[in-house]
Amino acid sequence: IHSVYQPFCIDTNIHKIRKKINREDKIVFIGSSYKERISKVNEQEMHSLKKLISIFEMKGIITEEEIDFITTHHKISVTKINFFIGYIIRDILILQLCKLNIPYKIEIYGYGWEEYDELEPYYNGPVTPGKDISKIYNSARYVFVPAQNVLQQRTLEGAANGAIPIAYDNRSSIEEANKVDYTESVIYFHKTDELKNVLHKDVVVEKDLKHLLKKNKYKSFIKKMHKIIKSHTLKDQRN
Repeated sequence: IHSVYQPFCIDTNIHKIRKKINREDKIVFIGSSYKERISKVNEQEMHSLKKLISIFEMKGIITEEEIDFITTHHKISVTKINFFIGYIIRDILILQLCKLNIPYKIEIYGYGWEEYDELEPYYNGPVTPGKDISKIYNSARYVFVPAQNVLQQRTLEGAANGAIPIAYDNRSSIEEANKVDYTESVIYFHKTDELKNVLHKDVVVEKDLKHLLKKNKYKSFIKKMHKIIKSHTLKDQRN
């Protein structure tokens, strides 16, 4: 059966600009910690995890070749390695962001971050999905997206609420290679040190958030489905 990939969509009835909320010089991340992914690892797995962290901190990226090498030589499945990489890209980048000397307030919401003592000044607990998240993003200049896929709910929700996405750059991966590049709407980075050159109050970053949202609204999704159904209906009629 022929299929078409459909990424996340954004509900612009909930996520929208709220003019009564003042936008601050603030970076926000909303989502759970992945620390539990490394809570029950054996000695061999921990060795692989440390190797992955070392590569990531040095280069800002872990290549497919490096993943293949570690899975082969350490006898660990690709699934487990990707599990670790998800933790590294999220938790390690959050920890690195909070160590940067930047003139922006940082706020972290979600579950599990209380496990990190160093994040206590930035952690604000969990938040209810929907309007509460919209209000938080409306108060922020940027939304932090430390993930393997840029086109996800944080990117779209942040943009719809007027917060510019700062996203980990994973466009060279096989998974991301065939997807749309949103350079017009997103600030991409490999290493958090790169953000020091961007996150200065005297530098105004301009991004076209409407470009990102245009094709990723639920209305666009419905139009896509309607077009597919209509084309097949006409085809059936001809047959």
